[in-house]
Amino acid sequence: ITFLPELRKSSSARASSANREALLTLLRKHGLDDGYDTPYRGGLFLLGKLDNRHQDLAQKAKLLTNPGVWGRTGEMVRLCYCLEQNRFDTAMQRLQTFLEEAKVTQKGELV
Repeated sequence: ITFLPELRKSSSARASSANREALLTLLRKHGLDDGYDTPYRGGLFLLGKLDNRHQDLAQKAKLLTNPGVWGRTGEMVRLCYCLEQNRFDTAMQRLQTFLEEAKVTQKGELV
């Protein structure tokens, strides 16, 4: 009989969860999250209603996303949060600055 060691959340998994929550909080603040209220999130990315600004994110904020057409997610881009911490922190600052400088309409679309 082989006993599995106690499963513990690694420090990288904790950091990834914290990154996910930080990104989700930022998207929700601007009304750009996927709209789902669920505790069952995981994976490597979140969806954000930013497809209409995909090019601006790349050119102005130097942030690369997977556009909706690439991931068949419609108006949403994939935003990866599973990065080295310093890269994630830089990306979050760039995204926050980009969103704060943009005007958000009542429908949640950036103009």
